[in-house]
Amino acid sequence: MRIRATLMSVLFILSVLVAAAQAAEYSADFTTTSKEGDFSGKMFIKENKMRMEMPEAITITRMDKKVGWMLLPNEKIYMEVPLRPSDGVISGDKMPGELSRKLIGPEAVGDMQADKFELVIQSGQGQETVFLWVAKESSIPVKTAAVDNAWSITYSNIVKAEQPESIFELPEGYTLFSYDMAVPEAAKPEAGK
Repeated sequence: MRIRATLMSVLFILSVLVAAAQAAEYSADFTTTSKEGDFSGKMFIKENKMRMEMPEAITITRMDKKVGWMLLPNEKIYMEVPLRPSDGVISGDKMPGELSRKLIGPEAVGDMQADKFELVIQSGQGQETVFLWVAKESSIPVKTAAVDNAWSITYSNIVKAEQPESIFELPEGYTLFSYDMAVPEAAKPEAGK
């Protein structure tokens, strides 16, 4: 299911993002570029919580509750995915699954001075190598990219500020997505009995 794949991608992004910005609270705009297309959104980080607002969906990741929610505002439905500690950062500046981190050197991202790192991460699909740029001034990630340039995520308009707890809660009025909602009555196995 495309939505579940999107949520899992977002969770991977979360682990990379939060790894370098442990206790920081901030908001930022992000732009994702890949061969599938480009999209932009807004993200909010608070300790072990993240909210990403994209054109057609909102994701809320709560490592403290070990749950991720993908909300579809137009349909007022949400999906819930249980999370394991390895899906996000627990503590320290080494992210779960990180096998190695090598400083490549200083490199500007837009108008921000950053340190560029090469990370090797153990994921469900095996080992993956990514680049991570961390702002020197704030220690907040400003870019993440595949080493082959297949995709990248750039963060801008970063504002370090306290984030309201309410934006990391499941909003009222949403219904948990279920199999029954996706399959027409006539197509259900018990319909032919």
